[in-house]
Amino acid sequence: MNHTLHAAWHKFSRAFCNLVVVAFALPAASIAVAQPFGITTPDACLPQHKYVKIGDPVFFPIPTPVPPSLPPGILLTDGMHHSFSDCFDFPTVSDPEDVHTFDSRMSLQTQPFGPLELLGSTTVRIRLDDLPSTPAIEFETEILALNLVSVAPITVMMRESPTQQSLGRASILPVSPGLYHIDSFFDVFTELSLDGGASWIQPQTNPLTGQPSPVHVELVPEPGVVALMAFGLALLGLRRRQSQGS
Repeated sequence: MNHTLHAAWHKFSRAFCNLVVVAFALPAASIAVAQPFGITTPDACLPQHKYVKIGDPVFFPIPTPVPPSLPPGILLTDGMHHSFSDCFDFPTVSDPEDVHTFDSRMSLQTQPFGPLELLGSTTVRIRLDDLPSTPAIEFETEILALNLVSVAPITVMMRESPTQQSLGRASILPVSPGLYHIDSFFDVFTELSLDGGASWIQPQTNPLTGQPSPVHVELVPEPGVVALMAFGLALLGLRRRQSQGS
């Protein structure tokens, strides 16, 4: 009986692994695993999917005297920029720089207010790199404007700093016909307002640079896609071990 069950499982795992290979294609799967950020997609455009905050929490101290109704500061511990209203083609050699404005949503985890949802618009500049140094086509990027607002549980406005540049990079690498690996990140200098824009709060100054700390965000794939690819690759490994043992 145990031998029969083992043979059935071996047959099932073999069939499923073959299905995973056909569905995702090994080159795309290997790139997704080797690079934790970025996405593999048939759409050669930006922005895509979502950007997730990576790195240390960012603290916004409220200037003294702090009103009795407010905490001494706001701690941003996590965040996701997503739900972009459009996806734009990359610049080309004949047209090397573009500026795009689109609607978006930002989901934040904060202390002490808890989760916040902000809506608004974002303006981004993207420019073809003058000196490509990798197989991927490289681009310089900058967030020129960020105007978002949350109305519950508290009204919070967020903008891109008018005095600091929020710079980033993007790249696109063809991995097979009609399939691309796109990577992108930004270091975003943000400011918050709790009084409808009458005053703005900067992030806490970094003692090493003497400047406010940026929020580092990177383009990431959807969790469900990563999980399924990882599951498929795990089964491929199991199949390989079974073949070696037989």
